[in-house]
Amino acid sequence: FTNIESYGISNPLSWSPMVVGACGITWFVIRQLRARVKGKQPLLGISVLKNRYFTIGTACACLTFFAFSSIMVVIPLYIQSDRGFSATMSGLVLFPGAFGMAISQYFGGRMLDRFGVRPVAMAGSLILLFGTVMMSLIDKDTWIWWISIWQFTRQIG
Repeated sequence: FTNIESYGISNPLSWSPMVVGACGITWFVIRQLRARVKGKQPLLGISVLKNRYFTIGTACACLTFFAFSSIMVVIPLYIQSDRGFSATMSGLVLFPGAFGMAISQYFGGRMLDRFGVRPVAMAGSLILLFGTVMMSLIDKDTWIWWISIWQFTRQIG
């Protein structure tokens, strides 16, 4: 979104990469569908998206990944550029999140065996949502370690 900030949304330098990306995805999908018709093995079996539950699950996983990883790009930039901390401090602020992920990986498998996929996925999504909402409330006066706490919470989710 740097191009939008620099040139504005009406400038072709801002929106043309999105159009090219959308055209590329469309071309890929059409090519994969035609490969099956011609009797060739497609690179990606898009027919699995006919299953409603699989499609919804894939969409939820994509949105969760986007919410999860987008902050991992923005927060270090915020800590270093806006708050004036070093790259080392930025890494230290985000480091407790690695422990959160280790904890969730260890206990998550056990919880899946005990409770099943749906309750564990819902709980994880709600924890991730809570941490993400709290991260969205961060401003220039927020205590720096709140960022670490909310990132830890997000990583557990």
